[in-house]
Amino acid sequence: MKTKQVEKLLKGVMTDFFSHIADEKIEKIISHGYITGGCIPSMLIGEWVNDYDIYLISEKHAKAVRRFFQQRFDTGNKYEKYNVSLITENSINLTDKIQIITKFVGVPDQVIHKFDWAHIKSVYDIGSEKLELCENIFQLLMEKELVYTGSEYPLSSLLRTRKFIKKGWSISNAQMVNIALEIVAAFHATSCLNIKSPYQKYKADNPDEDINEETLEELISADLKYNSGDGRIEDDFDIDVMTLLQQLNGVDPLTIQAQLLQFKGRRLPIDQIIKLIS
Repeated sequence: MKTKQVEKLLKGVMTDFFSHIADEKIEKIISHGYITGGCIPSMLIGEWVNDYDIYLISEKHAKAVRRFFQQRFDTGNKYEKYNVSLITENSINLTDKIQIITKFVGVPDQVIHKFDWAHIKSVYDIGSEKLELCENIFQLLMEKELVYTGSEYPLSSLLRTRKFIKKGWSISNAQMVNIALEIVAAFHATSCLNIKSPYQKYKADNPDEDINEETLEELISADLKYNSGDGRIEDDFDIDVMTLLQQLNGVDPLTIQAQLLQFKGRRLPIDQIIKLIS
C-alpha cells in the first residue's frame, strides 16, 4: 500500500471514530494526537491490522480521555461502535480496533524513541492527516530484518521476536546480543534495588529489637565495608522466576541511573553499564 493510501485509510478510521464518540472536546484532544506503532508497517505491506494505537501529547489529555471513556463504560457502554472493552493503567482498549495509549504521552519524538524496533516508528498526525515515514522503512519491510533500537523493557522485546519470526522476519546475532546485554544490565540494576546493607538487613530481621552498643559497632563496621564496595558480590538475592520476569519487564531506566549515581557517583550509558558488569 502506498503512503497516500495509508493516509486516506487512517483518515477514514479517525473520521468514523469521531462520528461515533460524538464529543467535540474529546475529538479536539485526540486530534492533537497521532497514530504510530505496528499498524502502519502492517498497512504498508498489506498485513492484517490488529489495533490502531493512538497516542496523546500530554498527561492532561490522557486523563480527560480516560474520564470520558470510563463514564461511557460506567453508564452501560452499549453503543453502535467503539465500546470500552478494557481500561488499564497503560491503555484504553475499545472495540473496532481502536486502542488509546495512556502509559506514554508526549510529542512523537518523545514517545517513539522508546519503541524497540526501527520499522515501527512511522507517525500519522491525526490533526494534519499526514503520515511521516521512519527512516529506511521500505528497505526494512522488504528485507524483513529486525533492527533493535533499545527499549525500557528488553525482556518484552526478546519475547516479541517470536511473533515477528512467525511472520517471516529475521534477526541477526548482533541484534540478539544487543537485547541480551540490555537484559543483563536491567537484571544488574534490579539486583541493586534488592540489596540491603548489613544494618538494613539486621533491622528488617529484628524490627522491634533495641540494638546494643557492641552490635551497633559491628554493623557500622560492616556498613563501612559495604559502602566501600567490598562484599557486595557475595549478597544473595532471593528472587523467584515470576518476580524476576516482572522486574526485568518493567525496570525503570531512571531507577537504573539513580542506582548508578548512588554507587558510582555518575550516570553511565548502556555500553559502559555492560563494561561495569563485566
